[in-house]
Amino acid sequence: DADYLEMAHFFAATRVRGPAVLAPIAVLLALAATDASAQLPSLPQVHLPPATPAPVQHATAPVVNAANGATGQVNRTVNTGSGSGGSGGSSGTPGGSSGSTGSRSSGGGATSGGTGRRTTTAKRRRAAARARARRAAARRTAARRRAAAAAAARARANRPAQRTSPKKPSSGTPGVLRPIRDIVKVIPGPVKILIGVLAILAMAFFVRSFLIGRRAQRLERDREELLGDVGLLQRALLPEVPDRIGTLEASVSYRPADGPGAGGDFYDVFEMEGKRVGIIVGDVCGHGRQALAVTALMRYSLRAYLNAGGEPRTALQIAARALDNETHVELTTVVLAVYDQGAGTLSYACAGHEPPILLGLPAHTPVTVGSSPPIGAGMDTGLRQTTVSLPPGSSAFFFTDGLVEARLGDGLLGRARLAEIAAELDGHAHAEELLGRIAEEADRAPDDMAACIVRATDDARQAAGIRVEDLELEGVPADEERARGFLKACGMPDAQADTALRSAAGAVAEFGGAILRVHLDAGEGRVEVVPREPTLGLTGNGTNGSHSASRLPSTPHISL
Repeated sequence: DADYLEMAHFFAATRVRGPAVLAPIAVLLALAATDASAQLPSLPQVHLPPATPAPVQHATAPVVNAANGATGQVNRTVNTGSGSGGSGGSSGTPGGSSGSTGSRSSGGGATSGGTGRRTTTAKRRRAAARARARRAAARRTAARRRAAAAAAARARANRPAQRTSPKKPSSGTPGVLRPIRDIVKVIPGPVKILIGVLAILAMAFFVRSFLIGRRAQRLERDREELLGDVGLLQRALLPEVPDRIGTLEASVSYRPADGPGAGGDFYDVFEMEGKRVGIIVGDVCGHGRQALAVTALMRYSLRAYLNAGGEPRTALQIAARALDNETHVELTTVVLAVYDQGAGTLSYACAGHEPPILLGLPAHTPVTVGSSPPIGAGMDTGLRQTTVSLPPGSSAFFFTDGLVEARLGDGLLGRARLAEIAAELDGHAHAEELLGRIAEEADRAPDDMAACIVRATDDARQAAGIRVEDLELEGVPADEERARGFLKACGMPDAQADTALRSAAGAVAEFGGAILRVHLDAGEGRVEVVPREPTLGLTGNGTNGSHSASRLPSTPHISL
């Protein structure tokens, strides 16, 4: 207050008037506002001492009034910001009164006693205003403390949901898992035990399923490796055949069934002594390694016996007798053939196997009556043989039963349809083309398929139309019935058949066996009974080249 009063005396003493007083007043107001913000509730009013001369009062009255007005305005602003707007107005009232007093003093009507009372009243009002400001500040401080306490309480309440305490895991459970924790608390004990047992069983089943899956994968890999090895062995047993052997073109092909790629089908085409070519096509019952072992045994045994110089029928007989001692031999169907380049003929014998399909001049319907059983059936085989001429351009299709047993709708493909497909193909068709055509036409192939096609080249020997059917009789009770059916299938009249059978019975009684040979060339049937040696070796009595009936005992042939 003394500073403000001294500054007012300075302004009055220096007789500052006009706009020049505004700058000091602004400084004064700024200081007052700064003091008010520093816990000064209000600014004091400016009063001139009572002993101030009238001319000085008259000169300084406007400045004092302006200063008091500004002070009152500052006090009102400060009080309004602190919630005590009414005290600012009250503080301004003494200023106005003081101004009025100053004005009255400048007019000479004021006294020093009146001024002192007004000053005391102003001090009381300022003290009251300061008290109200302190109470308001205390209330604001209390309100801020209550707000801070409430905020801290809210923070403490939200803190467990945001992080988990390491000392108390249950109190730090995330909000998402809290319902599960509450549910677990209310579940009865027996139900918890049942759930635990079910969880253990589920885990056991999962582990077992995982182990079974791993085992299945390992077995599948082993199966693939085994099939690869078996396929390799199968390819080793199916030799590569040259495209041409002498005057004979040859082609072979093999396709496994829908199942495992290792079956018992086998083939072979090889050159023999005396300008002859041997042909073997067979099928061992079964699949897998056991079938492969029998396949190898059959192929090499038949090739050895056929290459030794015997006829196809004779090689079949010797191979069947030799393999009867093998305990692991499976049922095997096979066709053996020998092409004689010097004579231009093809001789073949079947053991439970389909005869070849012939195209060209030698084409005919095969005689199947009296056919021989397969090797391994426990019966004598190799009792039938057919010899035909194979002139240039003629073809012979050898195949396994997988071709005729291919599924075509509800039935089988059959031999007739196979013959049509073979005829539709070009004369130079490859065996692979034949199997491909069957695979396209058939719905399913449940068995392996193997085919061998031979064709006489243009430089092959031109032979006359020859067709000879042989049936060997062994003197068993069923010989007569089988021989009669055979002769009937060959077109022999009953009278000629009876005569041939009587002659054959005498030859069988004398030599232990006989051969009914029917010549069907030139369109006429002619029966010939050829005795058989009691102990038949590899040298037979056939019609292919150097093996003739002249090598048998000098028993006359019986012609009918």
